[in-house]
Amino acid sequence: MILKLTAFVVATAVVALADISACDNISGNLVKNCGFETIVPGGFLPDGVPYNGIAVWTLSGNNDYTQATDDPHFVHSGELGAVLAPTAPDFGYLSQIITDVAGSVTLDFWLSNPYGGNPNNFSVQWDGVTVFGPLVNAGQFGYTHEGPMVLTATGSDTLQFSYRQDPEYWALDDVSVVQNAVPEPSSVLLLGTLLGCLGVVFRRKRFAK
Repeated sequence: MILKLTAFVVATAVVALADISACDNISGNLVKNCGFETIVPGGFLPDGVPYNGIAVWTLSGNNDYTQATDDPHFVHSGELGAVLAPTAPDFGYLSQIITDVAGSVTLDFWLSNPYGGNPNNFSVQWDGVTVFGPLVNAGQFGYTHEGPMVLTATGSDTLQFSYRQDPEYWALDDVSVVQNAVPEPSSVLLLGTLLGCLGVVFRRKRFAK
């Protein structure tokens, strides 16, 4: 049997901890519960150990051992971080629908593979398209900033983390999606006017020759 770390904090009710994550201070962050500080009773792991469910996010696939924890190996900032660790051979998925504005957004997150362990796999999808990874059988590494990634926004987009970590765990924290500025109509008009003027100048020079 694969042994998994079980020293995780236990929840008894929906709780938003007093500490906030670094991502909560990012202006315009569209991700809810971005640092996994809001928890719900999750029930019990396969080995009978109680665990913290992650509020707001949608969990699907195999989510054994996917939870929020205060273990310092999994916390980048704030009080809690996310443990992502389904057992073989299935993947787990953590997703959230992002309400944005048509245009573009920038995605950032912090990822760690604190213990290493193989086989493992990690990737990120935006509306079903892989925008990060996959990391396959990655070695041990501490929390690393992943991003910025500029993505197309449609007004309602799905951010999904896909993962497998058979003997150990991935750690995820501080997820942010920020809307990029949309040019004002007046700015677009001014740019078009300038380009038009440049075109006239070039045509005049050509005819002058």
